[in-house]
Parts: sequence; C-alpha cells; structure tokens
Amino acid sequence: MQEAGNEYVRFVNVEKLGRDPITFTLNPTEEERADLAKRLKIVAVNSLAASGELNRLEKRSRIELTGRVEAEVVQSCVVTLEPVTQKIEENYTVCYTFNKADITLEDAEYVVSLEEADLPDLIEDGQIDVVQAVMEQ
Repeated sequence: MQEAGNEYVRFVNVEKLGRDPITFTLNPTEEERADLAKRLKIVAVNSLAASGELNRLEKRSRIELTGRVEAEVVQSCVVTLEPVTQKIEENYTVCYTFNKADITLEDAEYVVSLEEADLPDLIEDGQIDVVQAVMEQ
C-alpha cells in the first residue's frame, strides 16, 4: 500500500470497527508538510490541521469518514508562475467499502450529478490512510 520512501501516511485499521467511532487528528511536521506539497505538486503546505472520525454505516461493508481540514497552501499561478497563497477550511465526507462490487458502475453511460454521492473507495488490507483522504480534499 505504501510506496518506497518516507511518505507521510497514517493508516487506521477499520476491519473490526464497531459502534464506537475511531477519531483522528493530523498536525504534520514541517518535513511531513513538505512531503505533502511534493505529492500534490504544489509549492508549499504552510499549515495543515485536520480531524475526523470513522463510523461503520448500517450496511456492515461501509465505513464513513467525516472530518474537517484547515490549511494554507501555496501554488504557482498558471499564467505568471508567481506563488499564490490559499486558505482552505472545509468539512468533508468520504465513504469506503470492503465490497469490490460497490465501486463498479454497471452502465458505461452513467453520469454522476453534483447532488449524488461519489462511489465509495475500496478499503485495502482492512486499513484506510486518513492522510490520503485529507490530501484529496
């Protein structure tokens, strides 16, 4: 699951997640933020604080991650290449599944609207990388 190197990851084992949620917080170091900037292909991640919880949904094969991320990132302007700083403050929800059938579409012409929930991500080896989930936000 993790590629060679010192990437900033935080795996949470969700195989035996019961009724009580698993909570997490992320406050990466300067070195970890530099790794995230490199992976995101941006200039810098000046600050990042994230928290959330993982809950098992009524369908036993589904896990929901809800959380909040606050960050300050620096990207290059696509026109001038000057650094542009942006603050991010977002609540987010990501759904995961143990069942591969849940992540496939039956109809190739299927179009997802903005109001529809995304397809769930597949849980691999019983673990979810919460850093990856936050990074995607």
